[in-house]
Amino acid sequence: PVDVLHYVAALATVPLLDRPRVLEEDRARATMVADDAQRERLAATTQSIEEFLAGLEMVATVGQSDDTTIERISQLIHKTNQFNLTTRRHSLEDVRKLASASDARVLWMRLADRFGDMGLIAVGIVRVEGDVGRVDTLLMSCRVMGRGVEDAVLAHLVEAARELGAKSLLGEYRRTAKNDIVREYYRERGFAELSQEGESALYSLADLSAAERWPRHIARRDAASAKE
Repeated sequence: PVDVLHYVAALATVPLLDRPRVLEEDRARATMVADDAQRERLAATTQSIEEFLAGLEMVATVGQSDDTTIERISQLIHKTNQFNLTTRRHSLEDVRKLASASDARVLWMRLADRFGDMGLIAVGIVRVEGDVGRVDTLLMSCRVMGRGVEDAVLAHLVEAARELGAKSLLGEYRRTAKNDIVREYYRERGFAELSQEGESALYSLADLSAAERWPRHIARRDAASAKE
């Protein structure tokens, strides 16, 4: 703006600046790179993908957005491009509203294994209207792709949708220049294609129990239970 008095308000509307402070995951980046090198060495010495995944001894912690996780959730929403089904760039304030809504859940997942903690690596937002749930946002760090975490995230979302009263679930894929790797995500997990318009496709899953299968090689922890 021409008037300097409007500078602060203008900056507040820029999504890329919506990071109040440096987060834990930002500080731990160098350590995480070193941990990844150890995972690569394990992969090189195992005979199968199943042996590699079992050898990682992964533990996923799941929970709902709160004051300790909402900034990291917002950060991932704005910077994740490849494994991001809809690429909706909700502002931090929008995420707060969704987290407090009675018909929605803002969910997260942390991942750790025998080599180290990878931090909060996945985010899901589900909304429910009547008995129909809809995945508003589903994204994950590409660093953990191919380890079954994709299925764990969906199981977490389905569980939340069912708790809100959903009997079926809609999933949307909105194609961008960078997210082609998740084009078949819903179809590969039993969703039926309902419609396709331009770069967007809508999928439906009528049997939610089919998608609530937590991967056996990933141990699960519930953040809410851990606090009790």
